[in-house]
Amino acid sequence: MPLKFGTTPVAYNNKFLIDPADVIVKPGLNARHAESLDMDHVRRLAWSFLNEGGQKQPVQIRKEGDKAVLVAGHHRRAACLLLNGKLDPDDPRHDSLRSPRPVKLECVFSELNEEEAYRDSIIENRRRKATTAIDDAHNQRKLREVYKWTEEQIADLYDTTPAKLAEVATLLRLPPPVQAKIAAREIPTAGALALAALPPDEQSAALAAAVLPTGRVRGETIRNAVAEKKREAGAVQARRPSEVTAEFEAIAGDETLPKCVRDYARAFLRFREGKIGVAAHRKALTKLAEVDGILA
Repeated sequence: MPLKFGTTPVAYNNKFLIDPADVIVKPGLNARHAESLDMDHVRRLAWSFLNEGGQKQPVQIRKEGDKAVLVAGHHRRAACLLLNGKLDPDDPRHDSLRSPRPVKLECVFSELNEEEAYRDSIIENRRRKATTAIDDAHNQRKLREVYKWTEEQIADLYDTTPAKLAEVATLLRLPPPVQAKIAAREIPTAGALALAALPPDEQSAALAAAVLPTGRVRGETIRNAVAEKKREAGAVQARRPSEVTAEFEAIAGDETLPKCVRDYARAFLRFREGKIGVAAHRKALTKLAEVDGILA
């Protein structure tokens, strides 16, 4: 039997077209926690809709009363609004993205309740790699606190373990400005998790030391700081390859060290880079030992 959203006839379980302004967006049900639109992405989508044959993938909606409520597809809906001149109409950058005729939003109907809709929003955004680690942390907390999911249910949805969920949850302890940087992909996930492992009074300094000239954050710098902190506290922390390389580069360039030591450091670096083989590396090591009198 046909369904109706307002006055628009809808064929059950089929794609249909609807005015994007008639599709309701409910706060808090977007798997992207910030819920702010990436306008560059919206403009790219609008351009492709206008010049590359229209909307390629329908958005997902559900019925709530006589309203169409968006489940997934916030940026596609926004792109259609942009083409219709109903999104930032005063921005001159959009002048070339006006459709000569009204654009309808292609949708598919899903018979879901609010919890199921939120779950599907998470699934679709993860499939598109549209969510960040901070989105995951907020989404997992909502599943846990609002919908009363168990850790095992959440872990199954994310194809991970409860221990990993606990690690991601530490991101929620970071200050809101730092969370915003994670959401903007300015801080890589590994760096963000390392930052969350530091005491709050040390996070700002670690973050400032890792900021690159571009404004992005070098996650490895934060990870190194955290590892060093743990070593100072007596915890065993394996050195990462980058740390080993940096140490041998420092040895190779330290004129206060004996030449034989510097020569071996250079040989080790060449071995690590694949420029010499095992035999040449062992020869350099043996030469160092002979100079030191160990094998003399």
